Amino acid sequence: MKGRINSRKYRRKYQVKRFTRSNYRTRGSTKLTIFISLAVVIFVVCVVYLVLPPLLLSKYGIVFVPPYVKEQTPTPTITPTPTPNPYENIDFSELQQEVAVAASQYSWYGDPYFYGDTLMFTAGELVSGSARMTTLFKYDTQTNRAQRQNVMLKHDHFLYPVFNDEFVVYLDAKHDGGGEIIAHRFDDNYQKPILIKTVYTGQPALFLEGNYLVWIERTGTNMDKLFVCDLKTQETVAVQMFERGSYYGTSKPYIKNGLIIWADADEEKATGAITSQICVMNIQSGDMTSYKPQTYVHDPKTNGNGIFAWLDGNHGPDTKLYIMKNGDEPQVIAEGAVDFFMDDDFITYQKHESIFAYLISTGETVELTKKTQYAQLAGASSGYVAWFDVTRRDVDILKYAKIPK
Repeated sequence: MKGRINSRKYRRKYQVKRFTRSNYRTRGSTKLTIFISLAVVIFVVCVVYLVLPPLLLSKYGIVFVPPYVKEQTPTPTITPTPTPNPYENIDFSELQQEVAVAASQYSWYGDPYFYGDTLMFTAGELVSGSARMTTLFKYDTQTNRAQRQNVMLKHDHFLYPVFNDEFVVYLDAKHDGGGEIIAHRFDDNYQKPILIKTVYTGQPALFLEGNYLVWIERTGTNMDKLFVCDLKTQETVAVQMFERGSYYGTSKPYIKNGLIIWADADEEKATGAITSQICVMNIQSGDMTSYKPQTYVHDPKTNGNGIFAWLDGNHGPDTKLYIMKNGDEPQVIAEGAVDFFMDDDFITYQKHESIFAYLISTGETVELTKKTQYAQLAGASSGYVAWFDVTRRDVDILKYAKIPK
């Protein structure tokens, strides 16, 4: 029949292969084999890359880095660099230099004052059998040359000369006290003296910064006043009056970085010992600040950067020298200090006829004179300390040292 399909041909042409039990078992075992192989490979990789490195590291100290891990540069451990000590390995007693003056008639020297690398001081000679400081010298510490200044003396002594680039000021003093505070501009070659003020009693020390001059002077019988003079305008103002009989009229003022400082009585009544306050006035604004360290204060000074120093007595053998930083608790840095001066980086003082310097940045105390020397402290400014070598009592020997920064 034409409609009948030839089943044999159809089966041969269109037959789909059937899965028999035998075929199923063969394909199933192949999948299992592949799965087991993958598991073994994964296990080996884990052992090689994850387990083996720690074992090797712990047993042999071997560091194993897998190839797929990008090697990183180790971060170095930063060790803080210690702040260098600028004073290390310095023998301060070897820094001293002697001032040499060729003029042999001068047997005495006094009141050394440094500005920059130049020193100004007074020189004395016998006049009618009396020792008088009749001459001003400038001394260049770089060339070791002294030059006599062509300035005329009206009375008996040059005392407390101070100077800067524009002005030189001194007390033209009478032998028995009083005199005149005189200023010169350096460009007038000492030919046009400026009378700042007539002094009727005592011999006040002078302090200069820029065009401002500061001193304490006794006026009348017992009244002391703190004066400030603007040398450019020649205007003088009394900024403080001290009570009659007060200790503080004999305490020296100071000026640094536009700040005038002085000592006065503590307004708060303290029990026991006398206590004082350190008064600070900004010369430009007139603003006042006071510090009450709960000690007696004499001759306070500042480096202009928040650090103050003072004595707790009037230069006696039991006097203590204090320092106070940024209003913190005061600390004693020396006992038996009969006098002291302060500069930007150090405080220098005299004790037992030796000269010492307290280095503010490190807190160290160093000796500027040798053990075999006897010395009297004379001044400090512009990084220099000056003193008189009094090992020999028959002649004045002026010495100085520059403190390294």
